[in-house]
Amino acid sequence: MQKVKSSLRWKGYSFDSGFDDSFFCNSACNIKILDKYRPINNEDVPDADIVIATFWNTVEWVTTYDSKKGKKIYYIQHYEVQPWLNVERVKVTYRLPLKK
Repeated sequence: MQKVKSSLRWKGYSFDSGFDDSFFCNSACNIKILDKYRPINNEDVPDADIVIATFWNTVEWVTTYDSKKGKKIYYIQHYEVQPWLNVERVKVTYRLPLKK
């Protein structure tokens, strides 16, 4: 994908990589935007009733949270085993004791 983006940039196209938080401007929820991509850790997450992992690598993060962060849920949208992923790591997440 980077090669495609680089090629298109060379032809004058540009890509906005910034996050537009305007969707959340009038939200009753507290929104925390991290300064860079990194795993979300226990200190980043408020205490809650539930915490939902939406991708296999987020399951790895959620399993490290303490119980005050809520019941751990794994929202599986499809079988996330692709050749470019670490297939064994992905498969391990499906066997973890999270509500699916």
